[in-house]
Amino acid sequence: MTNLSRADLSRADLIKTRLNGANLSNAFFKKAYLNKANLSRADLSRATLLGADLSRADLEEANLSDASFLEANLSRADLREADLSRANLRRANLEYADLRMATNLTIGQLSEVKTLYNAKLDPEIKKEIEDKYPHLLEKPKDEE
Repeated sequence: MTNLSRADLSRADLIKTRLNGANLSNAFFKKAYLNKANLSRADLSRATLLGADLSRADLEEANLSDASFLEANLSRADLREADLSRANLRRANLEYADLRMATNLTIGQLSEVKTLYNAKLDPEIKKEIEDKYPHLLEKPKDEE
């Protein structure tokens, strides 16, 4: 098993990298490129992914507890059955992301994201978002 615990991978080009099942706990991925990376079942607990690009990344069943996705791009990412306990999703782009059956995901976490436009959500979470934060489900306006 790959062990990159505590590694500093800031700005690393890890596009399409296979790190499924890897230990990436406490790793630092500031502005890293993880587009289409396979991170399924990886341990990313307490990892910092500030501004990282995880578009189309496979994070299925990953341990994302206490990870920071501040301003990260998770568009079209697969987060099915991922553990999102206390994960920081502030200003994260979750456009078209698949969050079905994600565990320990709260409405409070989702209330801080940039967008949930066309995200796949469990019905009870989607209903609560529609009731409390409907703007998150709308198509994001292009930013200057």
